[in-house]
Amino acid sequence: MSYLDNGFGNKAMAQRWNGSAWVPYSDLPISLGTVFYQDLAVGPDGNPAVVYMDQGNNNRTTVKRWNGSSWVLLGDPALAPTSVYYHGIAIAPNGETMIAYRLPASGNRAQVQRWNGTAWETVGTPNLSVGSAEYTTLCMTSDARPVVAFRDDALGGRCSVLRWNGSVIALGARASPAAPSSTSPWP
Repeated sequence: MSYLDNGFGNKAMAQRWNGSAWVPYSDLPISLGTVFYQDLAVGPDGNPAVVYMDQGNNNRTTVKRWNGSSWVLLGDPALAPTSVYYHGIAIAPNGETMIAYRLPASGNRAQVQRWNGTAWETVGTPNLSVGSAEYTTLCMTSDARPVVAFRDDALGGRCSVLRWNGSVIALGARASPAAPSSTSPWP
């Protein structure tokens, strides 16, 4: 589990259950400063990755993965513009890591990015939601396809659930038949 620890100035910490007690991965905080919108996923190797907005890094999105002995940064800690909200992270059975979030610079629309081993890249086109997305969450199918869900304010606050497969299949009913863009692979 990951959490904001008041004893460490509201910085991110993470612990694991060892069979009898919760133990920290490290005695040191994961983040530089106070964190918001953090999420954690566990990879097939049993090691977690965390995503969060770090006040100690100008409110930028940061992703770190536990390598067995320390937290390692995945890419640039400024992978997205400042003040990105509602992070979600998922790790596929093959170890592929993806994140989802709401990006204010795009009208608060949902975005999904994939770690390619050296950098973060957008999955499909950006702006998955019709309007402002809230409470984004992400999971991965057994064949490493991301499934993103979010509340879409432009659709009366209804939930949209989308799955990527090179194009996208809407798993849940979307309130509007119109896609955000006629060229978007995300309906």
